[in-house]
Amino acid sequence: MTLKEHIRAVFTWLPRILRDEAHRVTWKELPPVTDEEIAAFDRNKVAGFDRVGYARPLGGWLYQFFYAILGAGVMAVLIPVLLGTLYPEPESKAYVTVAGVLFSIFQNAMNVPTAWAIERWIGDYRIKNPKKMLEFISFYIWYQMTSGLAVITTTSIYTILVVVNGNMAHLTWIILLLMTREYPAMLNVFLQTIKGLQKFDYESKCNFVNEIINKLFEFIFVLLGRYWIGSNPAIGNLLGTAIGFVIGTYLNQFGEAILAGWYLSRALRPMGLRLRDAVRPNFSWDTVKRSVLLGFQLSFPGLVATVVGFFVFFSWYDAVPAYATMLTLNSLADEIANISKRSEGINTKGAFAEALNNGKQKLGQYYIANTFKYYGFFTVGIACLVIGYMPTVISVMLVLGGAENYLLAIPFILPNILRTLIEQPEGEADKILTMAHKPVFKTVMGMIHLGLGYFMTFFYLVITRWPQTYGLAVMIWIIPCGNLIADLIRFIASWWYINKYICKIKIAWWQSFVAPLIPGALTLIEGMVWATWVFPELSRAIGSIPAVIISVTFAMVVGLIFNFVILYGAFGGWDDHTLGVFKEAVYISGPSRIFFIPVYKMTAALVKISKLHNRFPMDHEAAEREMIELMIQRQKNEQHVAKETSSPGTE
Repeated sequence: MTLKEHIRAVFTWLPRILRDEAHRVTWKELPPVTDEEIAAFDRNKVAGFDRVGYARPLGGWLYQFFYAILGAGVMAVLIPVLLGTLYPEPESKAYVTVAGVLFSIFQNAMNVPTAWAIERWIGDYRIKNPKKMLEFISFYIWYQMTSGLAVITTTSIYTILVVVNGNMAHLTWIILLLMTREYPAMLNVFLQTIKGLQKFDYESKCNFVNEIINKLFEFIFVLLGRYWIGSNPAIGNLLGTAIGFVIGTYLNQFGEAILAGWYLSRALRPMGLRLRDAVRPNFSWDTVKRSVLLGFQLSFPGLVATVVGFFVFFSWYDAVPAYATMLTLNSLADEIANISKRSEGINTKGAFAEALNNGKQKLGQYYIANTFKYYGFFTVGIACLVIGYMPTVISVMLVLGGAENYLLAIPFILPNILRTLIEQPEGEADKILTMAHKPVFKTVMGMIHLGLGYFMTFFYLVITRWPQTYGLAVMIWIIPCGNLIADLIRFIASWWYINKYICKIKIAWWQSFVAPLIPGALTLIEGMVWATWVFPELSRAIGSIPAVIISVTFAMVVGLIFNFVILYGAFGGWDDHTLGVFKEAVYISGPSRIFFIPVYKMTAALVKISKLHNRFPMDHEAAEREMIELMIQRQKNEQHVAKETSSPGTE
């Protein structure tokens, strides 16, 4: 065949593949649930995070709020001090970034067969077949451990034969230590499984303890690296700091895995399953084939991005000498700008997987409506909070902590907030395509997105040369927002596809995008008043550190919860059903109830006098029936597994 014929074949074959995938039913019909079973089902007997519905992921996010406030107050004091003491030069972490790029090609290539294995399969087979779910976990664990050895061997040979003789020779030890993370390479699987099971109370506790463990190990080993390893003149403080960071962040993963494994065993026990059944080799050839096929279908853009991105990164690195440092500054700004995405934000992966792969399209439609509702709600609230309160507070703490070099992260905050306007709904669409098992379309859009992204790199570095000419002034926008056109195209195309081929999108427009505006504006004004007049006076009266702690707490509790959330209800942000979902989420939010029960009660009282309450309701009746059907089907399968486990002759 000629080149022209090959191209024609591709353009003929690809639309056919996309069309077949679009119309393919991705679920097997479960035994039907009768009207009598639904009438007899007592939903109140299914408590907490076992109850299907949007209250589960929302309650999981609220559960973490207590830990977020506790952590924010502590980190507001600790992070600037840690940055000033451990990383006075941002370049030390930039070394780790560069070293990671050098071997990411091998790492991502070996991870292809298990890409998305946990996220895709757990929610689905938690309903259909809990034992099959365990097989996917087992395969993921053993594949990761085996492939990790291959990655370590391959990249070690490359490093010893190639890197040590090039201009990156100073990164040799960092690369070798980074590669060590590839064994056993499955330390995060237990926490990912907990997320797939939607046991968000367990996840919240793990995340909080992990944050402490992470900072503790990082602090100890960075100090050792900086002042012990770095005392060797051949290594120096910068490289010693980077080496200590790599060692500390590797060792802390073992503590995280032990804690998550303990919680996972508690989650599996009511299903008649044991953690040891997942850890030992316990999977069928069908499980291997399905994981590997889905992994290859989804991972092609990632592989291309890794290979081409390797060269793109160093193109930026050569053209803009401080590029790696700017990435570090942007990363800090992104963490500040995206507080609402703490632990992935409202994690609906498991919810979409269990609904869309079990034929519950109305439930999927309902989840999408809630996704947009809380996207608008949190985006407006968090953005106004961060813009109003945080720049002044952060700049003061960075100076006090001796981390003045990180003040340049502040200009990156606003561009990162703007980037989030597209990033979150684009990420949700990406998530739905994967959970609904539409990998080919997702991959095609990923390749188009990559191509446009590489064109934009060429546009910036070769055609306009803006980064080389204007430096930091333009880089604060290019790093977070430089790919915005490609993002918009993928965003529009993905949601069009979801609406046409997965489930119809019905958005509660008023609740999502109109009701948050006035409360958001008031939160912004309140924050600016606090930062301009209250914070300086408070600092002079009681000192800067206590003033920062009070300011962060005031912003989160008064500014966000008692101002924004409550006023949102007054402007028609709730109807009776969505307020009921919020109530259910509040009462399963663990320690965060101390904040949200008063908020719910004040909101419930306020909406009674609001003329906009119930004016713009969200459809939910059909979704409610499908929630009950899923719980009945899950209950039947769990009883079957428990019966098998307790039968004579079974382990």
